[in-house]
Amino acid sequence: MPPGPGPALHRHPYAETFILLEGRARFKIEGRQIEASAGSVLVAPPHAAHTFENPGPGRLLQVDIHASDRFITEWLVPEAERPQGQVAAPRESKA
Repeated sequence: MPPGPGPALHRHPYAETFILLEGRARFKIEGRQIEASAGSVLVAPPHAAHTFENPGPGRLLQVDIHASDRFITEWLVPEAERPQGQVAAPRESKA
């Protein structure tokens, strides 16, 4: 992922694990800001509001593991209010 915003603030009814392979990320999980870099592993607990961005300067490469056999997302920021460049999955279920 190039430098810039990641997904809009959202949550899942299951845990999501982030494994950073390359670059840096700035996560916000339940209002707490966390700086992470390659080698870091973070977990957003079930129902925790979270988002992340790539503060640069290089690309971010990470593996996101959803602890569910179904991808379920509740988007917490309506699409019209999201900053330019902030993404949401095409499977958007609630906004």
